[in-house]
Amino acid sequence: MCKDLKSHTLHLQRVVNHFTTEQIASNRLQLKASIFIVRYLAFQAIAFRGQDESFSSLNRGNFFESLAKLKKAIREEIGDAKFCIMVGEAHDESMKEQMAVVFRYIDAEGFVKDQFLGLIHVVDTAALILKKGIYSLLSQHYLDIQNIRGQGYDGANNMRGMWNGLQALILNDCPYAYYIHCFAHRLQLALVKASKQVNPISGFFLTLLFLIKIVNASCKRNEQLKVANANEIARLIDLEELKTGSELNQIDTLQQPVETCWSSHFRSVSSLLRMFTPTLEVLQNIIDDAILGEHRAEA
Repeated sequence: MCKDLKSHTLHLQRVVNHFTTEQIASNRLQLKASIFIVRYLAFQAIAFRGQDESFSSLNRGNFFESLAKLKKAIREEIGDAKFCIMVGEAHDESMKEQMAVVFRYIDAEGFVKDQFLGLIHVVDTAALILKKGIYSLLSQHYLDIQNIRGQGYDGANNMRGMWNGLQALILNDCPYAYYIHCFAHRLQLALVKASKQVNPISGFFLTLLFLIKIVNASCKRNEQLKVANANEIARLIDLEELKTGSELNQIDTLQQPVETCWSSHFRSVSSLLRMFTPTLEVLQNIIDDAILGEHRAEA
């Protein structure tokens, strides 16, 4: 396993080193364009959303219409070239399942580019539904399915399944759309598997998950955590133990680790360290206010 981790790490480092200054600048430009649109609409008090944001709408609202110009430029750059698709799925804060689609292709100057082209809401994560969503996106941008030369997903069964997985369904339609398991996802799975073999580490994250479950179990507790966090920040500022400035000392929340996201475990532990005192206060409130012994015992 150590050998696999080393090889994956070296591969990821080679990928990072391969990025050119032009590619990095291009990615930053796209991000800045999205931020510019958001800031412009906000400062001008212009509504983001439209009355009808469906793909068939003639006016999907100011934000989507502005982003459409970016997507048009990406589509023109792809042209009739071959491309690969990289897809990730996750649910958002409103518990809607979202599928992000990124296209990898070589531009006219010979540079490899990764461009985000769409976020698709899907009602289910079944392979057929995911395939339908991807094909719909391709159709909207007049991209030929037969030009797909690669697929990159995580290792979930609905994605990689040999017979009924998304990669198999697309491969049936396009025999050159070879599937590659996401290397970052492989590394994450290896790390999670290794950590579960060490009892103290495994026990720590089980306790962390249990703690987050208790504190985030209701809107009331979330609100208590925010208030306690704000009070703790104010106290530390008064003691001059925290720096003040733009975008510093934001009201935070506990982050739950996710096995398929390699950096989420670090964020989860960091969030608990930042909010340790407010978390203890919420737990004490649960003990004091609980009517049923179950919640009191858990806290």
